[in-house]
Amino acid sequence: MAMILFNYKAYPEAIGKGALRLSRYLDEIGEEFGVKISVSPQYLDIPTIIRETVNLEVFSQHVDPVKGAYTGSVSPLSLKEAGVSGSLLNHSERKLEISSIKEGVLTLKDLGLTSIVCAEDELIASMISKLSPDFIAVEPPELIGTGISVSKAKPELLERTLQLKEFKIRILCGAGISSGEDVERAMEIGMDGVLVSSSFVKSKNPKEKALELIEAYSKFI
Repeated sequence: MAMILFNYKAYPEAIGKGALRLSRYLDEIGEEFGVKISVSPQYLDIPTIIRETVNLEVFSQHVDPVKGAYTGSVSPLSLKEAGVSGSLLNHSERKLEISSIKEGVLTLKDLGLTSIVCAEDELIASMISKLSPDFIAVEPPELIGTGISVSKAKPELLERTLQLKEFKIRILCGAGISSGEDVERAMEIGMDGVLVSSSFVKSKNPKEKALELIEAYSKFI
């Protein structure tokens, strides 16, 4: 199973009404090309996006493997009840200890939810692979938000990480994915999909940008 995931982060353009507007663009374009699109919005926007779109898979940006008296934590059960498909874990902007990643992966699995664990390089990815997540997303932090794609700047990193596929883990890549060409290059290398963020959310014409990215992705599905 391949994936293209649009991470809204906490950008003002992708909160509240903005999140719904962007999600509707993606929902419409995904239907046009016949591909499943995934999004990762702010927590409070999750129920609205699930309710108001048809074809999107919604992922949490983070989850805490807790239950009970943990004020301020993101409960995995609350995400399950909200209808999410799964969660990101260990994004470079929300790093976790390996023990917390393990708990998170196991908790999501117990709830029937998909885990996408981020890794900054192939060495971290190799460690994470032993925890058997559903996806590993390779994202060199120095390229995040730069517009310089990992698929062009560090193809050798992706190629080395692909060796983890022997463990039957699907490999995604992110960081700087900004154009259809970036998406195509990542998929040609052998990635199972890509993560996209600021190039879409902060675009002057997000609908046009989404069309470019999804059209490129659809060629490999």
